[in-house]
Amino acid sequence: AEVLLRGSSEVWDYDQATGAWYDSWLLAGQAGPRWGDPLRARFAFLMTAERLDAGDEPESYWQGGLRFGAESMARRLSGSASVEVGYRWYRDDLGTTDEFVLSYSDYAYLAFWVVGNWAISEHFSADVTLNFEPESHTERDDNVTLGFASLRLVWRP
Repeated sequence: AEVLLRGSSEVWDYDQATGAWYDSWLLAGQAGPRWGDPLRARFAFLMTAERLDAGDEPESYWQGGLRFGAESMARRLSGSASVEVGYRWYRDDLGTTDEFVLSYSDYAYLAFWVVGNWAISEHFSADVTLNFEPESHTERDDNVTLGFASLRLVWRP
């Protein structure tokens, strides 16, 4: 087993920040154990954290979760799958009554991802991507479920 530490950062810095385009900074991190054979299958159990600082905008949030993932790099079947459960807290100090200012409600989430490739034969393969993300908001009218699926069949002469 090994300890996995990942971090990332994104910065949006606009010449003129207005409306939907505002300066912000996203920090994300993951930490936890990973085990298994890199040439066969590996598993990870990670704590995740994310912070978006959007200045005075209401979109600023903290997010934390737990993710379990598996990955395989076999010759005929390779890919990864993960499931994460967590919670996102938006800042609650807006102090505005402007009806045109968006408000965000905190929510619990589930995020399920599958990305894979199956080498069916020497010349034919299939790539699949699946995503499913329901959100359970403190304001029930804000509840939403996002998801998509993609299947790509590839022929190589």
